[in-house]
Amino acid sequence: MLTGQRILVTRPRAQATALVEAIEVHEGTAILFPVLETKALARPRYLDALASYQALIFISVNAVQFTWDNLNAKAQQQLQQLPCIAVGKRTAQALKEKQVKHIFVPPAPFNSETLLASERLQQVAQQRLLLCKGQGGRQLLEQSLAERGARVDLCEVYQRVRPAFSPEPWMASGAIEQVIVTSAEGLYNLEQMLEQPAWLYQRPWVLISQRLAGLAKAAGVSAPIKVAKEASDNALLEALLNDS
Repeated sequence: MLTGQRILVTRPRAQATALVEAIEVHEGTAILFPVLETKALARPRYLDALASYQALIFISVNAVQFTWDNLNAKAQQQLQQLPCIAVGKRTAQALKEKQVKHIFVPPAPFNSETLLASERLQQVAQQRLLLCKGQGGRQLLEQSLAERGARVDLCEVYQRVRPAFSPEPWMASGAIEQVIVTSAEGLYNLEQMLEQPAWLYQRPWVLISQRLAGLAKAAGVSAPIKVAKEASDNALLEALLNDS
């Protein structure tokens, strides 16, 4: 149980509900402090030619939703019939909710490295692939697929921005027992929004990858870092409950 613990949840507000509820079920107090919010970008021209792609790759739930919102009814029906690749389970579920019929999702830990290691993306020479994602971020997928001979078009449908916020007492006092961060950009934003207080680096952090753990250590985190098995709410909760 998390009895009496105040957990800093930094996920975007729209994606944090289930995790906040799970923390509260385990008698903890979730302090929701979004360090990212998403905004739509101009409609990418690639969405006018969906039928020309052998597969569409979706990086996140946001990539699914913002892409879908850019399509008219006819194009949405077209997408439902195309082969789609989701980096993680939550992204795959978002595609299922749009009634997409052909979805591939790699095994845990559900990241770009695992997806690239999957059999599905080994033989992609001469294939045309559409990578639906947010603006910026890692270039590992597109670079690796291009090296394998694929033609990869980047379909950036949203941008991540640092949200406005109001100062709260816990920011100065450090009245937090654990910190959850789920992206490198989120880690950077959290540091900037809290102006790098010393207490932040002395609380246990729950992260979603060893890569992110390395970034946290480089930033100065000296407290224990717990890496969740995957980015799901259940995995994050399991890491929170793990005292080791």
